[in-house]
Amino acid sequence: MRVNQSYDLEDYFKYEDYIHALSFLEYEIKKEENTINSEPEAKHTVGRVRTVEVTGFKPNLYDISRNYNHANTLHFLKNIILKYGKYKNKAEELAYKILIESELMQYDPLFVAAVIKSESAFNEFAKSHVGATGLMQIMPATGKVIERFKDFEPILGASLTDPNYNLKLGIRYLKYLDEMFNHNKLLVLIAYNWGPGRVLDAFSGKRKIPPEVIKYATKILSDHAKWIKQLSRI
Repeated sequence: MRVNQSYDLEDYFKYEDYIHALSFLEYEIKKEENTINSEPEAKHTVGRVRTVEVTGFKPNLYDISRNYNHANTLHFLKNIILKYGKYKNKAEELAYKILIESELMQYDPLFVAAVIKSESAFNEFAKSHVGATGLMQIMPATGKVIERFKDFEPILGASLTDPNYNLKLGIRYLKYLDEMFNHNKLLVLIAYNWGPGRVLDAFSGKRKIPPEVIKYATKILSDHAKWIKQLSRI
């Protein structure tokens, strides 16, 4: 069953300071029963699956990242970690890990770094009151789901405080959300912070996206855009 809906964004989000960041979004909701056989990740979805088609700007983050000079990017990431990170003596090592894991998964390392800055301030031992752990604040249950993806190679006994493994899980989860929300970075970030199920509920009018979640997402987008410009000048 296909349902088309459009929303007045200012009425929908109710957060005037961030409306400008949302103005390019239009929603078209496709609802399908059960699973989508063409997508291997769909086996992890229970009940009704909804694919969200989003018009507007859809950047390919890997195409962006391939334009980066590796030496410059490594140095730039190191400086970001030195500025915002807790363990500054590990800045170069962590910058290298972010760059390598991002490249292995064909993802933009600056986008990953922007997420980590907001999630943990580059603290590999960070743990939230709800149990989200590590650099990218992975929930244990989310990590177990990602480990079952066909293209993911789990490591037996790996800890969420292991930077390499946390990065693998977090980046793969971002890619999963990219696929779900057609590479719309704003929706990806909202879903990463708030949960994709809640975002889909918001599309159907069952929930309102909290202002603090929109603030979280737009801050990461702002950091990412700023860092791309700064790196391009090096």
